[in-house]
Amino acid sequence: MSDEKRITLLDHKFQQLDEEGVRARMGVPPRLVVDLLALMGDKVDNIPGVAGVGEKTAVALLSHFPGGLGDIYSRLDEVRER
Repeated sequence: MSDEKRITLLDHKFQQLDEEGVRARMGVPPRLVVDLLALMGDKVDNIPGVAGVGEKTAVALLSHFPGGLGDIYSRLDEVRER
């Protein structure tokens, strides 16, 4: 069993989400949730994120660069071409 299979996310409505629930709700696997939030930011929690990157762009980037932020930073030339 992978580590992701044992992950449970508790959302703001106190609903538990398993791996597939996280993917369905957020568009990324559990291991990339922190990267997703870092990219798109969160105004409620005063996390700035990346200028011009919202949820759709963040999900698209992480879908194209599945290694997360490290993968994105190591391949910035490809990001700029998109």
